[in-house]
Amino acid sequence: MHASVNAALTSLTATGEHGSTALTRLAQRRWTAVDTMMVTLLTLLAGALRLIAITQPSALVFDEFYASDGCLFVLGPAARCFADSEISIVHPPLGKWLIGAGIRLFGFTPAGWRVAPLVAGTLSVAVLYLLARRLLGSTLAASLAAGLLAFDFLHFVMSRSAMLDIFVLFFGLLSFLGLVYDRDRSAAMGPVSRNLFLHRLLTRPWLLGAGIAGGAAIASKWSGVYLLATVAMLAFMFGAARRRDDAHRYRRVAREEGVLLLVALVLVPAIVYALSYSGRLSGSLLAWPWLDGSWTHAFVARQHIMVEHHTGSLYTHPYMSPAWSWPLIKRPVLFYFRDLREGNYQVILALGNPLLWWTALLALTAITWRALRLRRVQAAETIIVAGFAAGYVPWLIITRQEAFLYYFLPAVPFLYLALARMVAGISVRSIRATAIAALVVASIGMFWFFRPVLVGSALSYRDWERRMFFSDCSPAVSGTKKAPVTRPTPPPRGWCWV
Repeated sequence: MHASVNAALTSLTATGEHGSTALTRLAQRRWTAVDTMMVTLLTLLAGALRLIAITQPSALVFDEFYASDGCLFVLGPAARCFADSEISIVHPPLGKWLIGAGIRLFGFTPAGWRVAPLVAGTLSVAVLYLLARRLLGSTLAASLAAGLLAFDFLHFVMSRSAMLDIFVLFFGLLSFLGLVYDRDRSAAMGPVSRNLFLHRLLTRPWLLGAGIAGGAAIASKWSGVYLLATVAMLAFMFGAARRRDDAHRYRRVAREEGVLLLVALVLVPAIVYALSYSGRLSGSLLAWPWLDGSWTHAFVARQHIMVEHHTGSLYTHPYMSPAWSWPLIKRPVLFYFRDLREGNYQVILALGNPLLWWTALLALTAITWRALRLRRVQAAETIIVAGFAAGYVPWLIITRQEAFLYYFLPAVPFLYLALARMVAGISVRSIRATAIAALVVASIGMFWFFRPVLVGSALSYRDWERRMFFSDCSPAVSGTKKAPVTRPTPPPRGWCWV
């Protein structure tokens, strides 16, 4: 069995190019003690970085009103949850349930409402390591990808905020991990068994897990649909790739695996999504769906409200930005601002590390070109590009006015996968070592420099201004002393971090 799995991994990761020999050999390596050590250390490091000063600031930041909903979910309307009824009915409940679980454990305190995002953000570093290790077959590449995510600015801020996007990233990564594990297991098992459907479904537990995780991503926020849809598309294409010698391979996949894929990646996620509303909607499950007293009627009505919200125009916000600008970090999002005495500022800014993001964009461009040349859906390059596209491209198509840079979060891990793939593939050892050293310095050095505006530490005006790399903010910001905008005005046209 081990031999067949290793052979399958080799065939899936081979690129057919002369420069791919090193990565192909890495793909043949099994999990080692070094892998266990690295994933443990990186996960603990990510958790420690996010845990320090997690209760600061003590006030809610930006959209942390989800904490109020989570409090109501687990403590009831009699508790002091800042509101007597659910504030955000325009998003599914799972993320709020998870925030509420933290509140149940630690009370309605900053630690209580931020612990669940912290856990999801920390574990997502471990999941990215597992995904990179299986996808790229390299301990070095996995360590690099997970390490860069551990120090990523946007991931760090979102892991410390009671918001929903970090859950979409976490469950989305889990869904891709299940997909890749199922790809390798299916390749090793060979032709599809003609046993009973339930038996065939249970022989593909990773596909079922991918569906459950994808459903959880959607039940946290609707943007998870893009991730699960991409997983489903890739799963279908993987099935066709396993039949590459068959001229009618797509028809055969639809006939032999179509029902299985529909159950695992459509029906199961739909059940997970519906279950997330348990206890949040009134009505009888046994009543006719069109009656007012029906739970199904209440469920459909809630979805209708959500559709209207997501397709309508909401408000003007000074930190909105177009989707094309997110990877370029044109307009970060102000999560918290306080003007202290003696001219000091406390700021939390959701942004990316420009040195890493812009370098990773170049790597992604190279990976995309390689994927187009290979034309192999099972290749690591194809999966990386597909994952990035799932987390980002829909926002380029959906021209929603009220959009913010942190919507880019689910695409960030795939940026680092692309960068790790390129660096690990450098054949000259000295150049590879230099590239790794540069990335480590850019990651850790920039993180410590920007950390005060990621956690809300008190900074003098001069120190705060040094961290605002771009300030083409006219007319939103004017005067000799700049300050973040806190009033509802249109965003500036220029490149503005203030």
